[in-house]
Amino acid sequence: MRRILLLMVAVLCITVASAQEKGETAVGAQVVYGSGDGLSNIGIGAKFQWNVINRLRLEPSFTYFLKKIISICGMRV
Repeated sequence: MRRILLLMVAVLCITVASAQEKGETAVGAQVVYGSGDGLSNIGIGAKFQWNVINRLRLEPSFTYFLKKIISICGMRV
């Protein structure tokens, strides 16, 4: 059982290490939920990843939080 667990960890580490090669890029979309100070909103965003070197990745992102709309008895508040 212990050997199988160690083998699975080793395979996972090898896969992760090969996924971050220099010069690779990725673009993604995200859905976020922000909370704090009694406020909560849903937002959407985008991000871009660029592996500068094998151990350094730049990842700028942008998130836009949607306006909170409360509906009470069919009226928007």
